Amino acid sequence: MRDTAFAGRLYMLLWDTDIDLMTYYDPNDAKSIGFDFSRNVLPLLELHGEAGYFIDKAKYTIAGTATELARFDGFSYLIGLRWLNRWNMTTILEYYHDDAGLTANEFTDYAYFKVSWPEPFNFVDFTPAVFAIYNIADMSALVGISAGYKPFTNFEFNASASIPMGASGTEYGIRPSIPLKLTARFFF
Repeated sequence: MRDTAFAGRLYMLLWDTDIDLMTYYDPNDAKSIGFDFSRNVLPLLELHGEAGYFIDKAKYTIAGTATELARFDGFSYLIGLRWLNRWNMTTILEYYHDDAGLTANEFTDYAYFKVSWPEPFNFVDFTPAVFAIYNIADMSALVGISAGYKPFTNFEFNASASIPMGASGTEYGIRPSIPLKLTARFFF
């Protein structure tokens, strides 16, 4: 039993709000407890969020040529909106914070924005999107486009390209330019 991890989830619908309560226990790793929620505040506008508290989470840093491990407790949370417009385009805006970032003044706060449009111009099973991730702490960003195609159930192709932007020494300013990613996934 010392190498067995346990997880639990309780779902409820309370006042027209979807709520999940979750916990995770691993004797050899971090323990956590948290919740998420989702609620339509207007017919086409959804408010969602999640929060979690973790205990004894591993944090790896590089000091010179060696990797150092530290363990600590903290919070992570996300709050966001999802809006569906009359053209069936979905817009998502989220804010994310994680105490497990590198340090308090480094990469811990993010804003995320995405617009996707399923089956534009009746192109069946195709979904293009544009997205941006903005690091609030260092003012760098990753901006990109993606295109997904699902020709049949449980199978999808995805292509995405992104451009990192930011000053040298920032999270996205130190990444290579215009990474292109192609994936094919099968679910069973």
